[in-house]
Amino acid sequence: MGSTLTVDNIKDSGDNTLVSSTGSGHTIASGVAVPAAGVTGTLGSGITFPAGHMIGFGSFTETSGSNITTTGTRELVAETGITMVVKSASSKMLLHFQTSTAEGDGNRGYYHIRRSIDGATATTLRGFGTSDKGHAMTDVNGQFATIVLTDVDTHGQAVGTSIQYYVRMIAVSSTTAYWRAGGGNASGYVMEIQG
Repeated sequence: MGSTLTVDNIKDSGDNTLVSSTGSGHTIASGVAVPAAGVTGTLGSGITFPAGHMIGFGSFTETSGSNITTTGTRELVAETGITMVVKSASSKMLLHFQTSTAEGDGNRGYYHIRRSIDGATATTLRGFGTSDKGHAMTDVNGQFATIVLTDVDTHGQAVGTSIQYYVRMIAVSSTTAYWRAGGGNASGYVMEIQG
């Protein structure tokens, strides 16, 4: 048979209040020491983080410096793919991809962020079509440039759903578009943010 100990205050030997209760809340007095190592342990699965907290992270970094080119449309799944497993149905995914690129005179390239849910056919975020400038475009007349693609995906998927994000590169009018041009690097990350 269990027992119940009911108190309003817990005091130390010097009559200093350490913890008090008013019936509707509890207060830990200032000056009460928390262990130097902090409070340790693993949060249980029932924990809900407040909105704005990062609850998941995935990334890639490519430093080989090898050019990737296309004169049409190229899905950069192997080169830029980041797979996230949804931890909260109300979360949002903050997306960021960047690389160096180059174009010959008169060339133009479009870059789109794509996603595939549980291995299904990929769709382009914001509904950009292959003739849309999309998340980034280049038209740099024979120069090198850094491009950055960003977006926020309010995915609306159930917990445990697998979402893969990656970049699609499109060369306009059969010119050549580049990813990691001129020995450059590429990187990307996806952060799942509690909604």
